[in-house]
Amino acid sequence: MVGGTLFKQSMVNLGLDTFEALNSMRADLYIMGVYNFDLEIGISILRSSEALIKRKMASISTEVLSMVTKINWTRFLITLSVL
Repeated sequence: MVGGTLFKQSMVNLGLDTFEALNSMRADLYIMGVYNFDLEIGISILRSSEALIKRKMASISTEVLSMVTKINWTRFLITLSVL
């Protein structure tokens, strides 16, 4: 745990303490959960505080892997078939 407040719904730590703790860390791989994926817009995160931490994690990581739920993956495939 890096500090801050644990947001149980998405299992991510949020807040200034979390952000500051990440300043002294580096990661080889960041596996980032997302709420939605769109070819034109990109990834979607519901809360700005969560997006801030995810951006910070991505910036200190060498590689970023995004995970998409089956429901969102189905929407993504439907979008591809329409294009």
